[in-house]
This record gives sequence, C-alpha cells and structure tokens, in this order.
Amino acid sequence: MHTKAAIVVFACLAGFALTSRALAQDYGIDFVSVGAPGNEAFNKPNWEDYPNSPAIGRGRVDYTFRMAKYETTTAQYLEFANTFYSVAIQDLPPFLHWAGPTEWGAIEDPTYGGPGTRWKLENNADAPMKVVFGISWRDAALYCNWLHNGKSSDPASLLYGAYDVSTWGDNADGSFTDALTHLPGAKYWLPTYDEALKASHYDPNRYGPSQGGWWLNKNASDLDPIPGPPGVGETSYGWTDGFGAEYDIPLGAYPDSLSPWGMLDTSGGTPEWTERAAPKSGQPLGRTMIGSRAGTGHGGDSIYEVTSTSPSSTGLYGFRIASAIPAPGSVGLALGLRIFVLQRQRKESDT
Repeated sequence: MHTKAAIVVFACLAGFALTSRALAQDYGIDFVSVGAPGNEAFNKPNWEDYPNSPAIGRGRVDYTFRMAKYETTTAQYLEFANTFYSVAIQDLPPFLHWAGPTEWGAIEDPTYGGPGTRWKLENNADAPMKVVFGISWRDAALYCNWLHNGKSSDPASLLYGAYDVSTWGDNADGSFTDALTHLPGAKYWLPTYDEALKASHYDPNRYGPSQGGWWLNKNASDLDPIPGPPGVGETSYGWTDGFGAEYDIPLGAYPDSLSPWGMLDTSGGTPEWTERAAPKSGQPLGRTMIGSRAGTGHGGDSIYEVTSTSPSSTGLYGFRIASAIPAPGSVGLALGLRIFVLQRQRKESDT
C-alpha cells in the first residue's frame, strides 16, 4: 500500500498504540480501581469528639479512578531520588527537599563519590517494600510530574505535567501560592480529599450487595484496629518495641487489613498527603493528610481526623498515588483503523 491516505492511517495507528501504552503504563505501581461513581457523601456528624470535622459532606466522587494498593515504596522512590539528587545541593530541582527521605529502606551508597547523593537498598529482603517517611507535599507532587512525563531524567520534566510548579511559592505570612489542584489530563496525582476518603472508608457493599455506606475507621471497620507487630496486630499504628522496629515493617505485612477497595496500610505506615488545602492550627493554609503513621505518634484512623501542615514540611509524612483509569476503546479504535487500511488495500488492488 503506497497511497498518502494509507501512510496517514498507519501513522494514526501508531499514534493510538503509543497513546494506549502510555495510559496503561503503571511503572510497577499496583493499582486498585475505586468505582461506584456518584456515591453518597459522608454525613455522620460526631459533635462530641470532632465537632468541626471536614469529612462531613465530603467523599462523593462522580467518576472511577485508581489508587495505589500500597503507599509509595522505597524501591519506587529510590529510582526517582537517584535520578535527581545526584547533583550539587545548589543544583537540586526547585522545591525538592535537599536531604531526601527521613526513614526508608535505603542507605547512602558509599561507592558514589558525588556530586550530591546516591542511595542503594539496605541489605535485607524487606528493604524494597519499606514505606518512605519524610516526604513533603511538594516532593510528592514532583514525583507525580516525573511519572506523568515518562520518568524523564531531565530536571525540566519535574516542573509541569500533573502540577504546575511555576505557581508554587511561599508568602511572608506562611501561606502558599501553589495551585490547589492537579492539572487536567494528569495521569498521576496526589488524591483529592474526596478521593482519599472514598478509597479508605466508602464500601459499595457496606449494607449488602450494591448497598453502599461508610465505615468510620480504616480497614472496613467502625472499630479501632489492634496495634501490634505483623502476625499479632492489625496495624503498626500505636505499636513500638522501643527500638524503632515499627519503621522497618514492610508494606503489605498486614494482608488482612484492607480497605473496601483492596488498599493496604491505610492504617499505620505513614500519613498520606492529599490535595486539600486547609488552615493549620489557626495559621494560613497548609495541605491535609489522612491516616496514621507507624509507632505511637501522629494522627489517627478515624474518618473524622485530619492533619494539615505546610506543603514544604517533611516530618514523617508519605504519600499514595492516585491515577487515571486507562482510556477504554483505544484498542478497538486501532482495530477499526486497521480494517479501514485493509479495505483500502483491497480496493487499490482491484483497480
């Protein structure tokens, strides 16, 4: 087939194939699908303990989306860190926290002579699945841009994609100028507050098949999970051996503690950043996290509880990725174009 029309069609086929692959690329992230679009919002006030909870009236999502089954792992973040931290501190990409994560399953690579820092996995089997503590909201958003742009090694790829870094800045009063939401067309992003609530607490079969409703706590329960080490407890939240063993527990170590959609470690692990902007302790706007962290401190698991802090704060915070559902129909459309090509070939051979 030699006609210009055929060349154009084949180009379209190639383009659709590439688009389909790009949308379907998970980069090793295990996603679960969160459906039941148009679910009811959460509306169970708890005036005694949480009279001003922002969860009231929230949690409705009118579309299907995906959430990472696990919080971001050491193995996933290590690739990102080693791509962009191996430069002098003054050359770090804008807003990337200079010191790297606080706690994770990686150590500095002693064979690397600089510039900057490179890490390698700890020498134990659990290292790749250890949760990453000490990530700011902006670090996590830059990670989303990196994924969105195909894991490019170009520092410019961190500046736009899921989030527009040109809007980021800090005001003298402690507030920020960052655009509040991810960009249209983002493939990966930090979940909205509604998405995070729904993925952790809404059960499409709460009261029976297709009879949806809300759980007040994590792990599809209204009760607090039992703290303890894997095999004994249901969460790393509220447990410590006094020597920091809670930070070494790999993600997925409590396989029976699941959200209604199949997410693990919504309790324990690390508090998870969301896009929600809210006042922090009466001060200017911060970004909101939900969920508890390993050990005895920071936050709880109730749907009513949130924590807000500066988007540049690292603490012992982490994140879980949200993602678009791969576009349906691209394969079928490509097949239709292929049929058109074959028909065109047949007509040309008959003339």
